Amino acid sequence: MIEFVPATAEHIRALFGRSLERTVRALAVMDGEKVLGIGGIYDDEGRTVVFAKLTDELRSHPRVVLLAARRVMGWLRGEAFALCDTNIPQARRFLEYLGFQRIQGEVYRWQIQ
Repeated sequence: MIEFVPATAEHIRALFGRSLERTVRALAVMDGEKVLGIGGIYDDEGRTVVFAKLTDELRSHPRVVLLAARRVMGWLRGEAFALCDTNIPQARRFLEYLGFQRIQGEVYRWQIQ
């Protein structure tokens, strides 16, 4: 059964293969003990940055991805940024669906409306 839990350092290492270099607030998408994805936010010099890493298995569950994204987006206040991974075919479309707008190159911005 797929569930959402607060991401721990162990979850992050399991998916990224290492610890992240910064403090994050993140949500892990789990299937039992298996980490299917992690999404969250972090501060970068006063800017809120949204990030996510999904397995192909999680990508095959678009409704779960959308529910997780909405939870993370609920944490946002004001303005946030994301970097689009052009190696993922649907990434640009998904960011735009969530309300992000391309501002330069692959950098996207979201503002509370």
